[in-house]
Amino acid sequence: MTSPPSRSSLLSLYRRSLRLAHRFPSIKRASIVRDLRDEWRLGARMASGSGRAADAVAQAEAALRQLEKFVGAAREGDSSISLG
Repeated sequence: MTSPPSRSSLLSLYRRSLRLAHRFPSIKRASIVRDLRDEWRLGARMASGSGRAADAVAQAEAALRQLEKFVGAAREGDSSISLG
């Protein structure tokens, strides 16, 4: 069994996610940022050692990787990116 992520690594993941969400090229950017904050608030209430918390962290990391790809491609003008 792996140890739960540290508070600092979770805060880093949250900050990186928010930064990218603010740069997301969409007219729905504000709602994406709001939804992201709401999801993290819900996640903060989970017990840190629970399986649900570990799944939520893994899902957040995967979503961050996809967001990084999309924001990076949008900056480069590539419209053919696949997030699946």
